[in-house]
Amino acid sequence: MASYLFRNISKFNIQNSLTFNNGKTSTIEYGSISPTNNTIVFGNQTWSIYEATQKKVHNDVIYIDDTPYEGYESRTNFNIFVNKHQTLLIGVGASKVINSFFKKLDSVCDDVDITIPNFDFDLIANRLASVKAVWMNTAHNPKVTTEALMGPGVMEDSRTKTAINSHRATYINVLIDIDDRQRVIGFSKKGAIILINPCQPMSTDERINLIYTTYKYVTTKTS
Repeated sequence: MASYLFRNISKFNIQNSLTFNNGKTSTIEYGSISPTNNTIVFGNQTWSIYEATQKKVHNDVIYIDDTPYEGYESRTNFNIFVNKHQTLLIGVGASKVINSFFKKLDSVCDDVDITIPNFDFDLIANRLASVKAVWMNTAHNPKVTTEALMGPGVMEDSRTKTAINSHRATYINVLIDIDDRQRVIGFSKKGAIILINPCQPMSTDERINLIYTTYKYVTTKTS
């Protein structure tokens, strides 16, 4: 399973390595992003490759060789692909980490303008795919914030239709035909497409090409 986080960009002027903090007035380092000299081709486009790192400080006591340390630092590395027209980028890795990284980068860097694309769950669920699971924010229940429904009858449940129509659905797991083959793919309102089962052996490059094809299919389909 692999996760690909999409973002629309209207500005992405990162020419050199950039390290940024937790806020514009913060002195706590949050992450870094660096352009490389490498490119990748998929979807008949050339994409520039950036290397990114998220840094996180954990205020927990850990023991190393029986010596206690009050806090430690973890780093998560991932790649970002930016198309040559600088209108779209894709982060590959854990959705939660990359989503936080993009939000922080957009808030502290004046040379970046990033927005989340809208995945039309009504279009996907009713015209493009067969829904097998849905996660939704609950209504009128402060003690239970998220509800999940799974199974072949998900779209027959009134809760699913209500959640999609009221924009409370946050994630759907579907069977969808891409490149003449049925795939198991997830869509998140955070802009992530998750390749759960490609239903055939695929290389890393073939996977991202498939995901980009899926993105184009669900964002441009009108009938």
